[in-house]
Amino acid sequence: MNILGVSGYRVGSKGIDDDQLGLALAGHSLADPEQFPDGEISLAPHSNQELKMKTNSIGKFSAGAYDLNIGAFMDMQVIGIQSSLLRVDFHSDYKNPTRITFDHDYPSTPQEREQWEATHRASMSSHPVKPGETFAEDGLYRAVTLISGVRYGSLQVTPFKAGDVATTENVKMPMDGGNGVNINGPVQWEWEATAPTPVKQWSFDMIDDTRQFCEAGSTCPRSGRWVARRYAGPDSLRPEYRHDASSLVTLRRGQPMPSIRDTGERADWEWVGA
Repeated sequence: MNILGVSGYRVGSKGIDDDQLGLALAGHSLADPEQFPDGEISLAPHSNQELKMKTNSIGKFSAGAYDLNIGAFMDMQVIGIQSSLLRVDFHSDYKNPTRITFDHDYPSTPQEREQWEATHRASMSSHPVKPGETFAEDGLYRAVTLISGVRYGSLQVTPFKAGDVATTENVKMPMDGGNGVNINGPVQWEWEATAPTPVKQWSFDMIDDTRQFCEAGSTCPRSGRWVARRYAGPDSLRPEYRHDASSLVTLRRGQPMPSIRDTGERADWEWVGA
């Protein structure tokens, strides 16, 4: 019997207090690729084989103790039987789950947040929020439009909260790489990253690696691309900004933020994506 490969797997999990662990485990890889270099697993009658599996995508979860089970769903080919419908499902002992304790939330460090954002961004790219639809989760979103079948994205990213409704009106924003050209029309919104997050409830201080704005000369709080924004109007209650696309820089967290020439204190840096 030849098992042609793992077509998918899942980890079901339940906390001690009946809380659901937010592990969105995805991916289809084996922990040791040298174990099965041709991608096939051959089983002789009455034999067994150990498969070590890993995930390449982990969702958010809270610290705590959890009971984990695993299930594997495989396509099979049995010598002597011709069929395209052969599948086999394996699972761990549901009555004897493995208990794992996580001592901190995930993500909780800048490195973990970057890792999670990269995988979540990729998974969300095929699920844009269309005009009139409701945002399912908080985040920074990029406006995207199609012109003659070509995708164009905005330079800036915009914060939305779960429950917000995407506008059906035209949106005008600088185009990413457009050298002063604007998107001006209906758009969809693609999740880009974590929105600015307070260090605690009701606090005005933001977790550093979620900040969207930063002063020149300070330490870069978030890896990615930054663009200078210049104050363009006198109204301090409803300030207007002009983004200088020629100032676009890519920085790593911890590097010094560059100075912004000829602006005095009337400019700062805005994070525009990983």
